[in-house]
Amino acid sequence: ELSMNAGAGGIGDGHPALQDVRVRQAIAHAVDKETIVDRAYNGLAEPADAMSPSPDRTWVPEIEEPFEFDLEQAKQILDDAGYEDTDGNGVREMPGGGEELTFRWAVRTESDVAQPIYELVSGSLSEIGIETEIETYNDTQLGPVIGRGEWDLFVWGWTPFVDPDPQLSYFTCDQVSTDPEDPLNYYNDANWCNEDYDALYEEQNQELDRDRRVEIVHEMRRLFYDEAAYA
Repeated sequence: ELSMNAGAGGIGDGHPALQDVRVRQAIAHAVDKETIVDRAYNGLAEPADAMSPSPDRTWVPEIEEPFEFDLEQAKQILDDAGYEDTDGNGVREMPGGGEELTFRWAVRTESDVAQPIYELVSGSLSEIGIETEIETYNDTQLGPVIGRGEWDLFVWGWTPFVDPDPQLSYFTCDQVSTDPEDPLNYYNDANWCNEDYDALYEEQNQELDRDRRVEIVHEMRRLFYDEAAYA
């Protein structure tokens, strides 16, 4: 996944624009998954819409209006949200002027695909008026950086369990990092918090009817998808 720092933890120095769901949705529209599969993975991958909480695809909902790769739509979202390039240098600024939309992208040196994905997606982001600055870390270094909220974007991944509950639990509000002195005491690596998601998590955790539980999980996945903390 491409993770975006939604800023819920209140610590660190994540870019304030990423707290705006519209900016995250615009970025999601700038991710060309098919090209990533072809060039970064040599065709040995499959694009996904929602995050998979389990290898059992029963738990993955059908996304009715996916974030298709569409740079014009991404530009329109940013235009409508008031992110304009007022000085003509090709980089948009926060509404009303001020800080440019220049995001730090943490590239993992231990990943064979991290650098190619960065190059592909950052090129698209530049076309919609978002610049990126590359920072490189090995996996041991990047974990604490994420926990301290000192990042904007990165690409990583998860290996889900058989049951969806653990993966779902990682994005509850109590898993957001809030202590910069203990930056590994977290799982929510998108710094994203939503009370409706938390309520649905508790409901599915107690639901004994499997079909109903699948429905609840699908609601959670759609909510997480729409909020675009991950692409």
